[in-house]
Amino acid sequence: MQGNSTTKAICHGCGQLKPITDFPVAATRRKRTREWNAKHSKTKTLNRNLVRSFGITLEEYNAMLVAQDGLCAICGQPPTNTSPKNWRLHVDHCHTCSGIRMLLCSTCNNGLGCFKDSPELLRKAIDYLAKHTHVNVTPIYRTS
Repeated sequence: MQGNSTTKAICHGCGQLKPITDFPVAATRRKRTREWNAKHSKTKTLNRNLVRSFGITLEEYNAMLVAQDGLCAICGQPPTNTSPKNWRLHVDHCHTCSGIRMLLCSTCNNGLGCFKDSPELLRKAIDYLAKHTHVNVTPIYRTS
């Protein structure tokens, strides 16, 4: 299949921009392959990383995302877009058995990691926060 006449490429022989139809079919095929790879390489990389890291495919990740309505399983918020790592929800998994739990936003995922995925430490943190609410906190005044 030839490309349409509006698609152009630089001729390596003369250096001019020419319609893609002026090139041999092999060159057209190479260009289409490069364009396809550029569009799909991020998807392929994400799928490869999910399979390698968690044993799930991109389709399975997307099914989890749909089941969670695109929201974090803990805070119920969508992922933040503040950095390239935060544009999607993270796969939360058990570090002991490697079983997949659910999808979490970056903040909640990091929070669990800081508490070493320990329910006991999280309970202590909850008790601490309940005990030291702004009502129960004694202000500390410093003199300079």
